[in-house]
Amino acid sequence: MKRNIKYWGLCLFLAAGLTSCESDEADYQKDATKDVGGYAFLANQTISSFDKSEDLSIDLYTDSGVTVNSVEVLQEGSSIASATVGEETATFNSSSFGDIAIDDEFDIMLESQLSNGNMAQDPFTVSVVSPISIDDDNPSELTLDSISDGAAVDYSTYTLSAPIDTAELFLKKNSDGTYSNSGAEVSTEGGSIELADTNYDELNLMVNDTLYYEFTVMSGSLSESESSYIVIQEEEEEEEME
Repeated sequence: MKRNIKYWGLCLFLAAGLTSCESDEADYQKDATKDVGGYAFLANQTISSFDKSEDLSIDLYTDSGVTVNSVEVLQEGSSIASATVGEETATFNSSSFGDIAIDDEFDIMLESQLSNGNMAQDPFTVSVVSPISIDDDNPSELTLDSISDGAAVDYSTYTLSAPIDTAELFLKKNSDGTYSNSGAEVSTEGGSIELADTNYDELNLMVNDTLYYEFTVMSGSLSESESSYIVIQEEEEEEEME
C-alpha cells in the first residue's frame, strides 16, 4: 500500500498519545516541500564503522496518484548512488561513501524524480559512530571490596546491520601495564559486566593503582575498541561504636 503525505497529517494530529508515529519523520514532514507532490526521508541516518557495505533505507511519501520514479543520492552536487526504488521505500549501499571511519559525516541530497514531472530535493547527514561504547556513568573510583561485592561496568554496541562476531573485555594494571583478556563472558549485544566475574585479582591491585579496562568488538577482520579506567580507593574507615 502506497504511503500518502496525508497520512502524516493525521499522524501529527494523533501524536499526542493516540499513536506512536516516527517523530523524526513527522518533524521532517512539517518542513518538507510539499507542493511538488512528494518527498524522500532517509530512515537510517547513523551507521557504525563496521557498516561499510550495508543498505540504508529511504521512506517515500507522495500525494495520491503520484509515484517516485527514481532517487539519486548526491554528495557535493555529484551523484554517488542511484537508489533501488520500490513502492514505498528505496535503498542505497553505504559503500557509496567509500572508506568510512568513526566521526565521519556525509552531507547528502536525495533527489527524487516524481511521476508528475516534479523533482523533490531532501537534504540529510549520515553520521558514522563507533560500534562499541562505554557507559558514561561507569564508576571512576572503587574500593577493592566494592569490586568483589558486585561493582560493574556497562557497555553498548551498535551497527546498522553489519554483524558483530565477537566482544571481549581486557584489563591491565596502571598505564604501563599490558592488556590481557579478562576471562569474562561478553555479549555482542551490550550489557553489564561485574568485575568480580573477571580475573582482576590476578593483577594484584592495591590502593592508588588504576584498573584500565578495554572493550573490543570484531566484525570479520574489522575491530574497534573503547577503553576507560577505575582508580582504586582506600576503604572507608568504619566509625567506632561508643
